[in-house]
Amino acid sequence: MNPPKFPCLIIVLLTAIPLAARAAEADNGLVNPGFEEGLTGWRTLGSRASYGVAADAGRDGTAGLIYGRADAEPAKNDHVDQEIAIAEDGFYVAGAWVRSRGDLRPVLRIADMKWQTLAQAIAGPDTSWQQISTVVELRNVPQIKLQIFGGALTEKRESAVGTSTIDDVFFRKATEEEIRRLHTCEVRVDPARKDAVVHRTFFGVNSLFMVEDDAALADPKLERLLRDLPCGLLRYPGGEMADNYHWKPHKLDDNAHWPRREGPDTTDTDEFMAWRRRIGAEPIFVVNLESAARAGTPEAGAREAADWVAYCNREKDCHVRYWEIGNETYLPGTYHPMTARQYGKNFALYARAMKKVDPTIRLGAVGVFSATGASRNDEQSTDPWWPTVVEEAGDLIDFVVVHKYHREDDYQSYRWKRLDVASPLVELKAYLKNELGRDIPVALTEWNSWKKLPFSPMEHALLVAEMTGDYLEAGVEMANFWPLRLSGSGAGFRTLIDKDTNEPRPPYLVLNLFASGVERNVLETATSTPQVYALATASDDGRRMAIFLVNKSRGPAGMATEIELPGFQVEEIVATGLGAQTAEPETVSRLDPISVDAETERCRCVLPPRSITRLALKRAE
Repeated sequence: MNPPKFPCLIIVLLTAIPLAARAAEADNGLVNPGFEEGLTGWRTLGSRASYGVAADAGRDGTAGLIYGRADAEPAKNDHVDQEIAIAEDGFYVAGAWVRSRGDLRPVLRIADMKWQTLAQAIAGPDTSWQQISTVVELRNVPQIKLQIFGGALTEKRESAVGTSTIDDVFFRKATEEEIRRLHTCEVRVDPARKDAVVHRTFFGVNSLFMVEDDAALADPKLERLLRDLPCGLLRYPGGEMADNYHWKPHKLDDNAHWPRREGPDTTDTDEFMAWRRRIGAEPIFVVNLESAARAGTPEAGAREAADWVAYCNREKDCHVRYWEIGNETYLPGTYHPMTARQYGKNFALYARAMKKVDPTIRLGAVGVFSATGASRNDEQSTDPWWPTVVEEAGDLIDFVVVHKYHREDDYQSYRWKRLDVASPLVELKAYLKNELGRDIPVALTEWNSWKKLPFSPMEHALLVAEMTGDYLEAGVEMANFWPLRLSGSGAGFRTLIDKDTNEPRPPYLVLNLFASGVERNVLETATSTPQVYALATASDDGRRMAIFLVNKSRGPAGMATEIELPGFQVEEIVATGLGAQTAEPETVSRLDPISVDAETERCRCVLPPRSITRLALKRAE
């Protein structure tokens, strides 16, 4: 997503900063940066045999560090480190010259003493000498590790077979010019459309029958917020609790299992359908698969599901089109007892019973987040999930259901990299099309960050915004943010709406910014720094464009941004956005109007630090 397209920017993680000449590297903070004294000052971790120093291996015929490995054992993670004391807060530049043979992509990484990534750079595919570099802002960090991974294939840094050479490593304070350029960004919007199309059903939420109860449904504030989002897809009766819920008696199968709450004040099918009509959202129902499986009566479970279809679509004429069969049956635990093959067989059983009642419904098979991943609940089975389910029930699958709670451990590391959460879904869609001969939509019916995310509310909002754009670029058709409202451990600022006050939380503001202004067609975009993420969308006739800019930088002066718009003559432009209020506790709020200068096929603005900006543009006729 957002691949760099600027020729001079391909090989470095932070690409907008040209490095100073060798004279400026006299302040190098490293011991033995050119390896003229062998490995003095450096420490090898992993396999010592992978690294050595040769007297004439460097780029000027001087000494150089050589990585070499012939065995393909994947678990190794060999690297060479040097620890550096940081006496002064500020911006620092680190870099090295590297050359590799074959597919290796050497990585230079800055980490703190707890091994958390602060910044890193990865080499490009060129096999000649190239300089990689990154800039890192260090505040209250007394010591860092500068690490070299000569055997990496990607930024993940796993050692691989091959050889590479590293020379002239450096670490120094950034110059004023480098710092200035650190806070500038170029964005290029390609008017050519991608395959991805934005669907209204992407902007959905999870409605939990015991949380969105009678009192919640009676609150006009909650209903208004969902209409204003606008919410395109409402999921019912929830996730895990759906596999513990019987729709007809409106009771739990096991009162000792979550959510451990039922009763007349919770929301039944009729109440939910009346609510979703007032909101104007499409419903998606989750069928109880596991209660019958635990009881050893799958046929009875299929009849219960078919009866639900009949009740909704025949008796009540509600036209519930989307149905998930089960929830996260691939995860470990007592309430997730199925292997991939068992799930495939059960899916086929339920699908045939349900479609016999209404052939027009669309059925979703649940599964892992990648095309080749396996179930996590059966260590004895080697069956990959999707290939096995496709083998058992492929002709009955109308869409696939995946969940993702993305983990980030450190904001400093996150803001220096391009987020890529959706590429496994692109691969999954390609796999399914190849196997089934047709396009299979993806429904991301639960998504958010990891519940223990160590981010502030604004930082979480930035992550949600970039994830939103990444999923839209990948062509995800349906999605339901989790949770709409929830209390207790793990809720906090991750909820869409506060359960006690029904006030919008940061994720709501983010999704509202996107959903209320995004255009239908996703365009190609590229940015010159990973600190800024950009998503560009255009109307079908090309007269309107909406550009979303996520500025992860903390720089107090903001990010000076220039946007190239080839072939788009700007007539009108309006900027709106979200930013952080720095007073404690931190809050996220709508920004004052942002000034934007527009001219022929380009525009300029300064993005506030840690902000999300939407530019709405109209083209001159």
